[in-house]
Parts: sequence; C-alpha cells; structure tokens
Amino acid sequence: MPGRSLAGLVREEGVAWKAAIGLMLLAAAVFMLGWKFLWGDDPIFEIDVDVDRAETQRLASGDLSQDDVRKMVLQFQLEAKSRLDSGNTAAALNSLVAALVLDPDNPIVFHALGVVYSHRNEFGLAERALRHAIRLGPEGAGFNSLAHLGWIYANRGEYEAAERQFALVMQKDPQHFFANYYLGMCKLLQGQYAAARDSFERSISIDPQHPGANYELGLCLEELGDFEGAREAFERTVALRPEHRHAHFHLSRMLSFLGDEDGALRASAKYDQLNSIQQALGQAQEAIQKDPEDLQGYVNLAALYAQIGRPAEAIQTLQDASILDPDNALIHLFMGRVLLESRQLQAAKQELDRALELDADSSVVWEELGKYHVLRENRREALRSYRRAYELDPNNLVAVNNLAWLLAEFGEELDLALELSERLLEAQPQSGVSYDTLAWVQFKRGDRQNALELVEKALQLEPGNATFREHQRQIRGDGTSTM
Repeated sequence: MPGRSLAGLVREEGVAWKAAIGLMLLAAAVFMLGWKFLWGDDPIFEIDVDVDRAETQRLASGDLSQDDVRKMVLQFQLEAKSRLDSGNTAAALNSLVAALVLDPDNPIVFHALGVVYSHRNEFGLAERALRHAIRLGPEGAGFNSLAHLGWIYANRGEYEAAERQFALVMQKDPQHFFANYYLGMCKLLQGQYAAARDSFERSISIDPQHPGANYELGLCLEELGDFEGAREAFERTVALRPEHRHAHFHLSRMLSFLGDEDGALRASAKYDQLNSIQQALGQAQEAIQKDPEDLQGYVNLAALYAQIGRPAEAIQTLQDASILDPDNALIHLFMGRVLLESRQLQAAKQELDRALELDADSSVVWEELGKYHVLRENRREALRSYRRAYELDPNNLVAVNNLAWLLAEFGEELDLALELSERLLEAQPQSGVSYDTLAWVQFKRGDRQNALELVEKALQLEPGNATFREHQRQIRGDGTSTM
C-alpha cells in the first residue's frame, strides 16, 4: 500500500526481529568503522542521532536481495523527507542513518544528510556530507549537491565562493533549478533585490509549482516597490502551499497597500490562524521529543498536519506511532481517515479494516468505512456501515446524517429517514447540511414545497454551496438526482 511502513515490509517477508536487530548492530559497527576511515578522527555521530528501538525494529535481516535493500533505502529516504518537512530534523537524521546502515555508499542519501544538517545550521557537517555525495556520485548526479554546497557557503557569508558553485553548475546545466534558486537566495541575502528577482524568475520558468521560488520573488518585488507583482507572487504561493503563513502575512500587506482592505483582513486572519496552528505544532513536536512513546501526542500532531493540508506528514507521524503500538485501533482509524481524505482508498481500507479487527464496536470506524464505500460508489455497503455506526452510537451525527440521506436515496424506511434528519436539525440548527438533508428526505417523501423551503434555508446559511444549489434545482423539477 502507498506509504506503508518498513515494519509492514518486514512482516510480509517473514523476517525474525531478533535476526533483524543482530544484522543492524553488525552493520552499524561496520558502518561506524567505515565512517571513521572516511572522516578521520572527527566522527559525525557525535551529534544527537539515535538509531532507536523503533528504527531498529524496522530493519530486516536474512537473505535480503538487492531489490529488497533498494526498496528499504528508498523508504527511509522518503521518510526522512517527510520528517524534515514536518520540522523534525532529529527523526530525519535517524531515517538517513538507517538508510546508510543498509547502503553506506549511496550518494543520494549523503546529499539528503547534507540537506538535513544545513537545516540544523550544522554547516560543517553539511559540507562534509555533500562533498562525500559528490565524490560518490557520477558526473551530473552531483549537481544538486554542488548547488546545495553553494548555499552552505552563502549561509556562512562566503558569497563569492557560493556564486562560483552556482556558476559551475549552470555552466553545465543552465536550467538547473536549485542553482538558479540558491543564486537568487544568495543575492537576496546581500540585498541585491533586482538580481535576486531575475534569478527567481528563471527558477519559476523552470518549475512554476515551487512555492519557495514564488514566495522569494514576492519578497524581492515588495522591496522593489512592485506591490501588484508581489501580490500576484504571494497569491501563487498560498495557492501552491495554503499553510505558508508568512506568504499570507505579506499578501495582507500588499492588499492593504493596493487598497483592498477586505482582502487584507482575510489574509491577516488566515495568517493569525496559521500562526496559532504553527505554535500548536511546535508544542506537539516538543511533547513527542520529551516523551517519544506518547501515542496521543502523535495523534494530536497528525491531526494538526491534516488540518493544514499536509497529509504526507500526518501519515508519517501516524506510522511512527504505529511502530510503537501496532495494535492501537485509534492510530489505524486516524491513518485510515487521513488516507481517505488524500483519496488513497485502497490503503485507507486496509487501515480501517485493521482498526475494525481491533475494535469492532467503534462507531467512528464504521462511519469512516461508510465514507470509503461512498467514495467507491458502493452505496449499499455504505448504508450498511452507517447503519451500524448509528446503532453503536445514536449521537454520531455524521452517521445520522448520512444514514438519513442514503435511506432517502434508496427510498427505504422513509419514516426513519425523516426521524433522523429532524433529530439532526434539532442538534445542528445553524448547519446548512442539516436543512439540506431534511429537504432531500421530504423531497423523496413527495413533499416538494416543504423540501424547497428547507433547501432555500440551507442556501441562506451557505450561499456558495454548489451541492445545495444543485439540490434546489432538482427539487424544483429541473433535473434528476446526481447520486
């Protein structure tokens, strides 16, 4: 399944844990000796990197093929990227160290190690890792490492050395994104805004979907007094990465300068919201670092990632929690929910089935299974799932709503559907969904006039809801059901 843990791969291969731990300890010892040979008496492992129990359990042993090792190393790389994106650099280092235990001469992993060290502002270690990546990789494969090495120099204030690195890469590959992007960052650090703007524009011509290049271009245009251009750049940034709080902040400034006070207020409110979530993220990450076995902490952190539209980080966080407690139904439930929201339906079904095995009487698990079946357009199974969720918890309003809706769709038990939808409206009198569901039930019961009044009330509460508008059209007799 997409994003599966290596623990799952190990279980599939039927590898014993004791042998796995033994292999890792042996490989780690060999790797440490090899590292000392490479770096002399300045071991890189003096930083706080702990290949802990969770990582150890995820290493397989036995007769591993080269393909097995390649898959596991790739999985560790992807895991490291996700952990880095979530700001957990210590966990990202753990993943990369585990990858190097399996493949000590992998230039891509050494490059990633350099990137992580640079994020930790450990530029000496970053430079060493990047140089080693360049030595290991074939010509051309090290261009990313050369460009990132230039960025290390720029961070140390060695701007001339940095620009020589970028020029070296662009001499071979003028369309190299990171060489152009980091050159722009280098110019920006020196206050050379026009030159930085030119570099970022070249970067965007190479990769228009890169939020960082669009954001940095906006900063340059703001400094140069091109507020309209800056507004466009910041709007592109938040479209590409909605959780980019600083882009919302600068967008608010630009809109205010351009006289759009309503837009400025909306962008400022979004910045405040994201700033609050960012603080909560920091607190959740800190809590996990203090207690790495706090399962609820992992769930809380994953929920925050999902809230700001970062499902990959949410999934990785839940996978980390699952390693600590593979039989925790709540973790599998939340994993299934995030995967459903990401439309990874097969993977979601596997997680939800596992949650159901562990807790067959969970109304919420049955509710999520109902969502799965709706997305699969298997409405009979969805009806069965929502009915079971409602039986287990009559106060589960999602189950109440969707059971009423599906009963109406099938034209079955319409009295029960009416009872459910009326209860829903009583519980949520300010919800457009409540009015819409009751409208649809009344429509299926043949009370078109009452249904029309109810759906119009739903539209008063949520004027922009396209679904309500479509239902209004159907109730008027202008179309047929889209279900």
